[in-house]
Amino acid sequence: MAPITATAINCSLSARGRTSSTDAMLAVLTEHFEAEGVRVGKPIRIAAHSIKWGVTSNEGAGDEWPKIREAILGSDILIFGTPIWMGQACGRLLLGR
Repeated sequence: MAPITATAINCSLSARGRTSSTDAMLAVLTEHFEAEGVRVGKPIRIAAHSIKWGVTSNEGAGDEWPKIREAILGSDILIFGTPIWMGQACGRLLLGR
């Protein structure tokens, strides 16, 4: 039987260069999934890729979405990490909304 696989998508607002709270949370989830025998690939940080706007699975030259989509479709589990602010007020709270 083939191992169960997972793809982690990081939707952090920062493109690259520093570890985000979303990175930290995905690392915790990866550790727990791997302890259960799930093979988790390196997280894909969406902000670090050129993804074109549109409604198809390939919006043409320079669109990196098809490769990301392929990784998602090739996995049994999708881990979707959204922006979080561990121990900090989020932007919405700072704006008083």
